[in-house]
Amino acid sequence: MRREDVDKMLELVSDEHLAPALGPARRRRHPKRWAALAACLALGVGLWNLLPHLLGGSSGSSGGAESTQEAADATFLSYAGPVFPLTVEEGGGELDARRELTYDFSGFAPREEAFTAADGAQKSYTTWDEELQVTDRYQLTNPTDQDRALTLLYPFVASYNSLAKLLPTLSAEGQTLEAQILPGGDTDRYTGAVVDAQSGEKLNRLPATSWQDYRQILEDGLYQQDALSGALSLPQEIVTVYRFEDAASTAAENPVLCVELDIDPEKTRVLSYGFHFMDWDAETGHLEIGFSLPEEGESRQDLPFLLILVGQDVEDYALTGSRAGQETQEPVTVSAQVTRNQQPLDGVLREVLEDFLSRYAPGAETLSLVGEDQILSSACRLLHEGGMLSDEVYSRYETGWLEDIFSDTLSSGRVFYLRAQAEIPARGSLSVTASLLKDPSLNYPGTGDSGSWRYDMVTRLGSSLSFSDLTATLEGGQWIEILDQNYGFDPQAELWQVSLDPNQEYYYLDIRRRAES
Repeated sequence: MRREDVDKMLELVSDEHLAPALGPARRRRHPKRWAALAACLALGVGLWNLLPHLLGGSSGSSGGAESTQEAADATFLSYAGPVFPLTVEEGGGELDARRELTYDFSGFAPREEAFTAADGAQKSYTTWDEELQVTDRYQLTNPTDQDRALTLLYPFVASYNSLAKLLPTLSAEGQTLEAQILPGGDTDRYTGAVVDAQSGEKLNRLPATSWQDYRQILEDGLYQQDALSGALSLPQEIVTVYRFEDAASTAAENPVLCVELDIDPEKTRVLSYGFHFMDWDAETGHLEIGFSLPEEGESRQDLPFLLILVGQDVEDYALTGSRAGQETQEPVTVSAQVTRNQQPLDGVLREVLEDFLSRYAPGAETLSLVGEDQILSSACRLLHEGGMLSDEVYSRYETGWLEDIFSDTLSSGRVFYLRAQAEIPARGSLSVTASLLKDPSLNYPGTGDSGSWRYDMVTRLGSSLSFSDLTATLEGGQWIEILDQNYGFDPQAELWQVSLDPNQEYYYLDIRRRAES
């Protein structure tokens, strides 16, 4: 199993079992929730038995023609999104457009890779690629007597975390185009706890599970319009920042520093960084928020522990101590160097994001592609749409922990757009090619039909182009078994190129890697 598959499974389980522990509701009285205890409890849950129910996913079908619609409607626990068609920013309907897709499975062929063992011996192991190489070619023809300048848009599904891997290359007439990367909004939905999924509570993230989810997101054009409008302006309001440094305690084991303060939620919103438990009493306005003191040499030792008060400052606060998850008769004394200052919100958010990225960053390559400002803009959008700065605070973000905001911003699926400029001469044509890697959509082991991978494509969703011709070619077919499809490839007859109906919305291909002989 791939490491990223395990990470996705753990993320799904942590949403169900850890989120209630790490994210107690802001407007209800709760006991203190300990992250370490919650994590231990979550590991004891029957992981494999729970996964089929987490997102309500159903498996792909491998039946014949009678099950084609059922297969096309299948949902997946890990859905990678379809291959989208090229579009242009303005117009495009007058152009003649032809599209040819090539799916290359040659990378699925086994190969030997050498490595040096711990004892210095030279050894090798068998490996293969797990992504499909897609070449998406277009021939655009200008039937008019006027030269035409085009703003090309190529949409694709990724997250900030996976952007460096899944970013397509866009070229025209064989020359790579300089393309701007424009991220769309978070495509995840939110649901309640699994045992109460219909409650309307917005606790767990629900990623897209099928191509129909993207149809619902993209078909009215507003998502694309929003993505093309550019990054949101960063919040400039002045906030009060409390910084806690050099924290110490009389407790020898598991010391915890807690900040106690009284707030009016109508006048003050609390954000934090480095804190990992809270207790909020909506009736009295009393808030307790804290963190366990990092030990010598621990990675958290240089973590900035910040409380950020948006709106009205508090008159006073108190520092109290305890032992994590332990009741004790002995008092625990804590101390810290506390500094208070006022600064623009965007400045402190940038400081926190830089620290977060340095610890958990998706990689320098991703930052070089989109930049820190773009990620910060997406995080601020989440803060204002469901976080502590929104009119409706989702229960997932009621703690105000910025780690949750930044983590979800980086990992959430979204549609990105490559924007590039090109020209078509009068009565001439332009060849445009997008080359990209495509992850499969799949269900995890133990969740029903987990033995197949799906790669799918939409023919016109989100595109202003009208395609007069559409073909698909499959290469490297000897390395896969086709389990189900609606393309029409025929391995028995060695039919690897097919003509498709441009008016059919959706095509899918279910495969598994062929066992080595």
